Amino acid sequence: MRKTEAVWHKFPEETPPDGIPILVTWKGENDSFEVTPGVWKFDKFTGGMFSHPYDWVATPIAWAELPEPYKPEEGIK
Repeated sequence: MRKTEAVWHKFPEETPPDGIPILVTWKGENDSFEVTPGVWKFDKFTGGMFSHPYDWVATPIAWAELPEPYKPEEGIK
């Protein structure tokens, strides 16, 4: 069995590729942590920012590429 793991990159030491969907780990208030989908948008004036589907204050601390989608074994539809 093949195990799939996310490879986390510390942010801001490593910035993600521009414009592709990724996973983002956020540190929120009260030392809470959450993982959400997001996209890094480069900006030459600010360096860039993450977009995410939530409206809350949090700090991005890491990002990871999305895993490959599930593909059923041959013969299974």
